[in-house]
Amino acid sequence: MFFYFIILGFTALIVCTIENDLAKGFMGVINAIGNIGFAPTEGFASFHPVSKLILTLDMIIGRVEIIPFLVFLQPEFWKK
Repeated sequence: MFFYFIILGFTALIVCTIENDLAKGFMGVINAIGNIGFAPTEGFASFHPVSKLILTLDMIIGRVEIIPFLVFLQPEFWKK
């Protein structure tokens, strides 16, 4: 859960900064990483392209789960 909240907080901070809207950015990140299916009222079309890229990465992390994603980033994983 620690890594889940770290990734959620870090990406929410970035997206909220890019979008200049706390509610829109935070709800978008929660939607993406949690795969809950709740879109912001105007949808994702109004998001900045960089925000969409971050949300896409959040969706991948949310679907693959946190632990396998973190293992995938470890150099020891690629040595075998």
